[in-house]
Amino acid sequence: MNCSIDYGSSVLRSLFRNPASPSRLCLSTSRSEYAVVPDTDSHRRALSSEGVPFAVCEGSLLVIGNDASRVRWISRLPASPLFADGRIPQTDAPARQMLYELTQAMLPELKCAGGVCVLTIPGAGQGESVTGLNAEFLTRLVRMRGYTPLVLGSAEAAMLSAGVDSRFTGVSVVIGAESVSWCVARRGLLLATDAISAGTRWMDLEIARAFGVQVWDASGRAYLDAERAGEWRRESGVDLRQPRDEQESLLSRLYAVLVQKLAEAITVAVGSVDPGLRPLEAVPVVLAGGGSLTAGLVDVMQASLREHEAGHQRYAVRVAVNAETAVVRGAYVYSELELAAGRPGAAA
Repeated sequence: MNCSIDYGSSVLRSLFRNPASPSRLCLSTSRSEYAVVPDTDSHRRALSSEGVPFAVCEGSLLVIGNDASRVRWISRLPASPLFADGRIPQTDAPARQMLYELTQAMLPELKCAGGVCVLTIPGAGQGESVTGLNAEFLTRLVRMRGYTPLVLGSAEAAMLSAGVDSRFTGVSVVIGAESVSWCVARRGLLLATDAISAGTRWMDLEIARAFGVQVWDASGRAYLDAERAGEWRRESGVDLRQPRDEQESLLSRLYAVLVQKLAEAITVAVGSVDPGLRPLEAVPVVLAGGGSLTAGLVDVMQASLREHEAGHQRYAVRVAVNAETAVVRGAYVYSELELAAGRPGAAA
């Protein structure tokens, strides 16, 4: 059996064949966060009455994954990310245990020996020491489920799922919560890859800080509410080309900062890699990840790339179909390729 899991800093997603109907795929999704609730009889009764599962840890009740959003009304605190700053928690034992539990729940049980799981990891752009620790821990979790783990970059995975029309040639960009990953490929062959260690969570925190988006705990201490700022970013209908107020103008400027860095890095990479890209009338650029869905981003990215164009090189920017699941779908495609190639551990 083969499967994939995208360990996103905002959302975890896994994809695998339906055991009851192998011709169909199952997508499992969970928020990469947990909520902390005081351990009192009244709080336990409230959670039980709502059917919310919880764990007990050092005087607190922990609510994991998708259920965390259901308890905002009693937790009084923003949910805590399982990958703070895109990193595996080294000293937070409960968070590490929660990652184990989520991995066990999101990957199907193997019915026979063998099986490959292609996974993507957080921490892009933060150096080899961070990505190495992340990969070491998460591949161990996958092995504990019985699979042989294979690590794939997020942008490479997105190219596999969204680059069919361009014959897997061009640039793919994944705008995630903690980082923006990109790669340049020619017919599926990776030519260059890199990342920026800032993403939508950085934008959400800046919005919350600038406009006082806060939440208060029972003792009156204030915390920036990046989650509520993120909900506004996703649901307000903001268009980066036509901001309607100061808050939307700030978001447009924050996106412009990321896009400017991206455009500079991509144009330099395209100009220096295999000349096979240069004859293209326009290099395809596909955007994926939750941060790619903001209206106007394609035009902003297109304009920034145009500013950095060298010679007669042109770019054609678009957003991937089903952009939020492009990474996990591409990782699954890679697992199918491994299965077809008969790699060790890729038994059906």
